[in-house]
This record gives sequence, structure tokens and C-alpha cells, in this order.
Amino acid sequence: MIWAMRSSARLVSALAAASSLLALPAPAQFAQYTAPGSLADGPSLRREALESAVAEARWRLGPIRLDPHLSISDLAYVDDGREGSEPDWSVTLSAGLRAYLPVGTRTTVAAFALPEYVYWQEREEARRGNQRFGVGAFTYFNRLAVEVTATRVEDLDYVTAASAERVATRSDALALDLELPIGRRISLVASGTLSESEHDLDRESLAFGLADLDREDRSYRAGLRWYLTPAFSLTGTAGRTESDFASGADDRSNRGDSWSIGLAWNRPKLGVSLTTERSEIEPEPGSRFGGFEGSTWRGQARWTPRDRFGLSLYGQRQLAYSVLASEPFFLDQRFGASLSFGIGWRLRLELFAERGELDYTEAAVATGRVDDFSAHGARLSAPLGRRFRFSVGARWVELESDLPGQGYEVTEILGSIGLGLGGGGLWY
Repeated sequence: MIWAMRSSARLVSALAAASSLLALPAPAQFAQYTAPGSLADGPSLRREALESAVAEARWRLGPIRLDPHLSISDLAYVDDGREGSEPDWSVTLSAGLRAYLPVGTRTTVAAFALPEYVYWQEREEARRGNQRFGVGAFTYFNRLAVEVTATRVEDLDYVTAASAERVATRSDALALDLELPIGRRISLVASGTLSESEHDLDRESLAFGLADLDREDRSYRAGLRWYLTPAFSLTGTAGRTESDFASGADDRSNRGDSWSIGLAWNRPKLGVSLTTERSEIEPEPGSRFGGFEGSTWRGQARWTPRDRFGLSLYGQRQLAYSVLASEPFFLDQRFGASLSFGIGWRLRLELFAERGELDYTEAAVATGRVDDFSAHGARLSAPLGRRFRFSVGARWVELESDLPGQGYEVTEILGSIGLGLGGGGLWY
């Protein structure tokens, strides 16, 4: 998703670690695309977002809370700098409904149906309607947390940091997350995810090989979380991932095991989250994946001395699938900083900058390719009353590559008008 325009992730509050399911360390998950600036948000808390959404839902129909939604988002001017490609304007119109049904005092059933239409001024072939719907059931009691979700999300977005083109994608996912206390300070945590992703749905991409990223992913993980204090926890998990691609010349199906350690320290004005894992991934017979054995990580530190000022430092070293036949994956390594502060009574300005590299050397067959990546941007936002929001910003992204034709420069002017009739956070 475009940087900061759809994200509703909040800074982690002080005692939330003791009362909500924190994001588990992902076992050998491939971070297919990381939007520039998105790592500054850190982990979000689904329980907090859900409770806020239920409380602020606009309509009530008996026990059901209904929250209508209408927005103009991703109002963007995009210039990807490619030869033969002209700058263009795009806007996304979204309308739908979110529903919440409290069951007793501990469980909530939630659903959303938010179809959208993506309009391009010049690219008629890229105009499309997107399906976006899902359902979930959530139970919370002290440290006990059970979350089950099923979603379908279609989007027009970037598929990989190695490409400057936004294409239509679809993701179907079924997920289960569990935290079960087994002692005063220790909990059992477990998670399972089944997902199927398709890329370049309209087959209009100018980039070669994006459709070859279509696959089915399965992941399973379990471990223990130790609460040293209400604000500080350590999590250790072991897990397995399986990815199945279509058979053929571009098949990169694989299986792998991983072991991860994560920490979360969350105070009102200072917070740190860090997850590191060790993975051993092997190719399936006939796959050109090649195998990977190594470590990946993702982390963020934030400082918010007051409500109108915040600083975030972040970084990652994550696997991502490539579209190149000779180099089926790369390591997306980046570091960045984000600064936000209030201007006047309502305005808020957010700035970010990050640098990194896409390292293909772990998987290279014929080259030692390493591409340099950089991005920076700014966003100005303001609430227009209790339920309306407006934002405008810009983002510049550059990839320098030694491989002819693989580098790019992208300039985006981004805007969003939140005409959402309801409030609260997002659980999906």
C-alpha cells in the first residue's frame, strides 16, 4: 500500500503487551514488498484497534454495530521515469460497510465489505474494481487471546522493490493466532496461516515475470512468551513455512524451518521491538530456488516525549522473491528514520528517509548483483472534524543497478480524503 495513506497502525501503548496479542516473529516469511516509510509505524495491536472500532461505530441495529465507510484515497501523481512511460494521475474510490457483533463480554465477530474502484487518467487498461472483504472472530481475556480471520484483498500496488510498476494483485488468507497463559508470566503462543497470492491480474505489466510470483504459502509456528514486566516481553518460536509455485521453468517452490527470538519493550514515551530469526530453506524437486541458510531481522525504536513530537528509527533484513530467472530471491536490507511533529492546532507533518540495498549474492547464479535503494518523503495531515481526515504528501524512490534497464526513479504526489463515516482502528 502507498506509504502512510492506508496504514492505521498506532504506536504501542505502555501496558498493551500484557493484555493483547503482539505480532509473533514470522518464521522465514518472505517480505515480498515493503513500502518505503512503512517500517516506522512499528507493530500494531489488533485488540486495541478492534475495541476502538466497536466503540465508535456510527449505527446500531440491535446488538450489531455498523460502520459505513466512504473515502477518496491514493490520489496520486506517478512518474516512474521509465522510457516509453508517461506520468499519470490515479485515484481510488472506496465505499462499503464494517460490522461488529459482540458475543458476551469477551468475544467479537467482525466483518467488512469495502469494494473500491481504481481510476487512471491515461492508463485505461489499468482501471479496475477491487474486491476487499473478510470476516474474523476475536476472543480476549486478560492474556488469553484467540484471533481467527479470513480475508480477500485486491489492490493496485507495487509487487517488489525491484520494480517501479504498480499492478493488480489479489491475496486470499486464512489465519489463526493464539496466546494461552500457562503461568503468571509465561504464555504459549501459536499461529498458522494459509494464503494464496496472484500478481499482475490484468496481465498489463510492462515488467517481465511478475505473474511468476503467484504462489500458495503455508506457515506454522509455536513457542513461548515470557513477560519479565508488564511492559517488557521476550518471545521464542520455532516454525515451518511451505511455498508452492506453478511448476515450470520459473518454479521456486520451497520448504523451510526457522527459529526466532523477539523482544518488545513498550513504555508511554519509549518503545523497542526487534525480531531476529535463523532459517534453513530447501528447494522442492524441480525448483530453481537454490536454498537459503542464514539470518533475517526486523526492528524499530520510537521516542515520543510528547503527543506532538515523535522520532522513529527502523531497519530490516528480509527475504523477497525476485522476478529474475538467474536470481530467484534477494535480501531487502534497509535502515531509516521518521520524524513527526505538530504544526499549529491541527496540522501534523511526517518526514522519512531510508537507504539500503537489494542483495542478490545469496542466490546469484551468474552475478554478484547488489542494487542500491533509497527513498524519502513527507506527508501533511489534518483531521476535519471527528471522523474526517485529509492528507497530502510526496515520495521519491530510486534504485541504482549495475544491470542495464533494472534501475528506476519514481516520483509520487500522494493525497487522501477520509470521508469515513465511522472511526476506530482496522483489524484486517
